[in-house]
Amino acid sequence: MMGCGVFTAPTLWNDLRLHIRQAATLWNDLRLHIRQAATLWNDLRLHIRQAPTLWNDLRLHIRQAATLWNDLPLHIRQAATLYPPPTVEVGVVLPRSERICETPASPI
Repeated sequence: MMGCGVFTAPTLWNDLRLHIRQAATLWNDLRLHIRQAATLWNDLRLHIRQAPTLWNDLRLHIRQAATLWNDLPLHIRQAATLYPPPTVEVGVVLPRSERICETPASPI
């Protein structure tokens, strides 16, 4: 036969000891400073909500930074970024190693 303690075990909420039943298990049971924690965007402090999260929110000098080719200063845009074509005088035949592309010779 089983002992009496097995049958009286706290299996239901009302059977639990009082200090356990009063534990903060629901939102309203939590302490006020925890319930007021910044859990939603509107709960965040104002200086955080106003942080530059979108392009238009960024400071003007950042938005005006040279992010596109046309925004770069002229002397940078005019820099030699591609291999400059060789200057060839008419009638001069380059050695095979210096030819850019092979084209059929035109009769001159």
